[in-house]
Amino acid sequence: MLAGIMKKIFLLLFLIFSYIQLHSATVVHTTQTDFSSGTFAGWGTDVTSTGGGDIRLGLGGAENMGFSTHTSLCPNMPAARAKHAMVVWNGKMYVAGGRDSSDTAQSTVWYATINADGTVGSWTVTTPMPGERYEHVMTVWNGRLYVSGGYDAVASVQNTVWYANINADGTIGSWIATTSMPDAKVRHAMTSWNGRLYVISGSSEYVWYADINADGTVGNWSATANFGTLNEISAVAWNGRLYVTGGNESTVRYAAINADGTIGSWAATTSMPDVRTVSAMAVWNGRLYVTGGNNLTVSVSSSIFVGSINNTDGSIASWVTSPNPLPECRAK
Repeated sequence: MLAGIMKKIFLLLFLIFSYIQLHSATVVHTTQTDFSSGTFAGWGTDVTSTGGGDIRLGLGGAENMGFSTHTSLCPNMPAARAKHAMVVWNGKMYVAGGRDSSDTAQSTVWYATINADGTVGSWTVTTPMPGERYEHVMTVWNGRLYVSGGYDAVASVQNTVWYANINADGTIGSWIATTSMPDAKVRHAMTSWNGRLYVISGSSEYVWYADINADGTVGNWSATANFGTLNEISAVAWNGRLYVTGGNESTVRYAAINADGTIGSWAATTSMPDVRTVSAMAVWNGRLYVTGGNNLTVSVSSSIFVGSINNTDGSIASWVTSPNPLPECRAK
């Protein structure tokens, strides 16, 4: 009898162990050395959830991955979001607006601490934007969040610019409307450099820029450096230059940012390995990282292109495709 009981216990333990092996998830972190060299030790697998939007650790931080059930090492966002905006500032991640799982526009703003090991802490709701927005853009400068453009709740394109102070505890102060953009925009790009905001494309031929005043307000907008009317682009600023990718092209354009805030002439540099639109781009340690997006056949990609920036003239020396792509295809 004892032998029979022991067999049953062993079988039960085996089944429990097998279930854990099949259903648990492990987050794999890249090393700083690998990240800086343009390679990755490995992307994390799905990490959370039990009914909300899953979070996966990636190049841009945490990414909403839809609905499923997995072992959790990072808390999921409070709800599913698409066509939202996200920035990172002072060790915290901020997500604003977007559309929820029922395709309803939102004004919510959430934030979470990025832990020392790269995981994301619990999400906290903070001051919502003054109105619903999706396909808007957000950037950060000197401890303030800035949001521009996007569709409102009734799908009307907006030219609004709002800003809010980031408090010491990570919460957001009251949102304040400041100088609106000269025209309404969606699917545009916005970045900040040296105390100025830069808005690129979104059906406007010019790059618009404005001074950020000491109190956080935005001064008058001025046009500079005709760029064209490409939409669904990505833009970053690095070492006194603007870089733009996407727009259903493989071309990469860059221009010097002059001392007075104007933009010099645009120049094409080494093209990406493939056409991209509605991708995402980040810059770190002298390299551009372009993730996901669509190509000419409207296929959604998981690839990551890494471009090395020449320190002397700002051009892109070369592009490589990371051997470790995103865990799944992503666009928009």
